[in-house]
Amino acid sequence: MPAPAPTPRALSRAALSELLQRREGTLVSIHLPLDRSFPEAQQNPVRVRDAAREVAQRLAAAGLPAAEVEARRASIEALAQHDSVAKHPADGLAVFQDREQTRAFLLSQRVPQRVVLGDTFLLRPVLRGLHGDRRYHVLAVSLKRVALYEGDARGLSEAPRNGLPASLEDALGSEVTEKELRLRMGGRSGPAQGYATHGGDSAREEHKLDVDRFHHALAVALEGRLRGDDAPLVLAGDAPHLSGLRAMLRLPAVVADGVAGNPDRRGAAELHAHAWPLVERTLAARDAELAAAFERSRNHGKTVDVLDDVAAAALGGRVRRLWLAQDRRVPGRVDAAAGRVLEEPGAEADALEELAEIVLRHRGEVYVVEAGRMPVRGPAAAAELH
Repeated sequence: MPAPAPTPRALSRAALSELLQRREGTLVSIHLPLDRSFPEAQQNPVRVRDAAREVAQRLAAAGLPAAEVEARRASIEALAQHDSVAKHPADGLAVFQDREQTRAFLLSQRVPQRVVLGDTFLLRPVLRGLHGDRRYHVLAVSLKRVALYEGDARGLSEAPRNGLPASLEDALGSEVTEKELRLRMGGRSGPAQGYATHGGDSAREEHKLDVDRFHHALAVALEGRLRGDDAPLVLAGDAPHLSGLRAMLRLPAVVADGVAGNPDRRGAAELHAHAWPLVERTLAARDAELAAAFERSRNHGKTVDVLDDVAAAALGGRVRRLWLAQDRRVPGRVDAAAGRVLEEPGAEADALEELAEIVLRHRGEVYVVEAGRMPVRGPAAAAELH
């Protein structure tokens, strides 16, 4: 039976991979839009509880044992109490549940409210959150404060710390050198704001050593937090922090340019104003490269866009990249034995969702985009076949 619902977390590729592991019983997918502002946000817990009741009713109607139905309902309903839903909401919530476990993810985009039961999870809205919703992060760093922000074209909000050090002193603790500790106690406008010190060459060397260790500790924590997440990451801080962190971070999503200056003096709105143009350029370059890659594959005869051909290639593990139209549905399922899509008008199951899961299981990439950004006219296209 599902354990009490976990704390909702940000979706990443690593978390998505967990969803694709072996699942038990009927699969439940819930997508809920959340409101951030008062008084509308008061309805967020109500939405969660209503969804939990709907799941229970549908599971009971399907003939599941009463004890399992109640355990599943309670696990989902417990999410209504989390701060990320009730007090400091994100823009959306995705819940995925099987007989054994409930997983919940915060989304940086609003999603249409849906409750779906079936043999696969409803993944396309959250896949769009990984690749196509213009989501991004800002890491603001000074010696006194570290803050991670997340957002999209509309703005930024501060993200939960979840293991990130709060400052140099928090990162190093007792490892801070004695001279550095004395320097840091010199006052608010003293050496803690930057690299300059006044204690001689020895003090300057110890200070630089501490800052390097700070950057290393921060890089390790951030890589653990954002590994598998390809949302652009903008660094904000004084020049030594920008160069020091960029040299240590092994995250491909780091944007080449950063927001220079002391971020302690900038709120989320000002950081967004400086960071978003950098993100737009980065995302535009990504889109152009993806379009060019598709054309290269098409020129070499390594693309298909007929649904049955896409299904056959996906089942054979030959699809490196799959494009799916965001707002299209193909009611039906993928017939693994026949290697084709069986369309069933009126069915709740969506063959496009099943195609997404098949490709992900074979370690391919799935891009969910607006119809106007599809490289073909149909609802699906597969490229870089091998």
